[in-house]
Amino acid sequence: MRTLTKTLLFLLVILLGLSTFYIISNLQQKLGLPTPLRGPIGHSGYPLTVAGILAETNKHRQTNNLAPLVLNPTLSQAADNKLKDMFARQYFDHDSPDGIGPADIVDRVNYQYLRIGENLALGNYTDDIDLVQAWMDSPGHRANILSQGFTEIGIAAAPGQFDDRSTWLAVQTFALPANTCPQPDETIQQSFNKQQTALSQLADQLSTAKNDLQQRQERIDTLLADATRLSNSGNKEIARGNTIIKDGKDPQAPNTPSDTDALYKQARQLQQHGQTLQQQATAASDTASLLNQKQTIQLADYNNQVTTYNQLNEKLANLADQINQQINSYNDCANLYLE
Repeated sequence: MRTLTKTLLFLLVILLGLSTFYIISNLQQKLGLPTPLRGPIGHSGYPLTVAGILAETNKHRQTNNLAPLVLNPTLSQAADNKLKDMFARQYFDHDSPDGIGPADIVDRVNYQYLRIGENLALGNYTDDIDLVQAWMDSPGHRANILSQGFTEIGIAAAPGQFDDRSTWLAVQTFALPANTCPQPDETIQQSFNKQQTALSQLADQLSTAKNDLQQRQERIDTLLADATRLSNSGNKEIARGNTIIKDGKDPQAPNTPSDTDALYKQARQLQQHGQTLQQQATAASDTASLLNQKQTIQLADYNNQVTTYNQLNEKLANLADQINQQINSYNDCANLYLE
């Protein structure tokens, strides 16, 4: 009897695509970089102070119902580095002659941010109030000072020589720190990546095992078909031989002794050939049986692997959901600071 085997098709859970930090990317691209402000160049100027510039900046924010900016020493270091570089290389722009921009300078002091902006001023202003008011009178600079997308600031101001004149440079570096929004848990992402790799490897193993099972099943089916065909052919040959012997023994048949001997000889040949065919059928059936035993064992292993695959896939889907939820929360938070 032919043994039917059934294989399990391993379930592929289609995971939701992991959300990208599209909001974060938008924030990082929205750099506040208004055209640098050139002020008075007459007198030598009066001292500008970090404390005074910060106080005046936050006074304008308070007037517009905005939270004050927090002075960050790391951002102030970045602002000071920018100021010294402009004096040293005699340029007044957001980008240095070799293309180093505000983001690069902030990166170099290892400050993690979602968004940055920069206000620049060159000139001899009366005092901190005069400087900040000049920035407020410029739409681009005013936008940075009153932006809800910034919560921290770095400030630098110093005198020096620019274009052979004594003058002051002032830099405001605005930022929205990266920790403003809840960062997605890297351990979950790492676990997801690890399980995704394991799942991919298991899928390859299952694919190979499935092909082996299918090829063996095709071999079993062929052997069983051959056994049936050979057995039927053998039975027909034996039946023909039996019929010839019966005809040879018929007393009413006009057979001579030599005719009868020829008939018996033909019958024996048919019966022997039929027995050979039956033996071949038995051999094919036995081989199929041995292969089927091996098939049964490997099919059980395959199905166990399928179960493991589906369990891993379910865990992976859960991890993907967690990551997406965290990313969505992160982007929802960051979206509050888009303008």
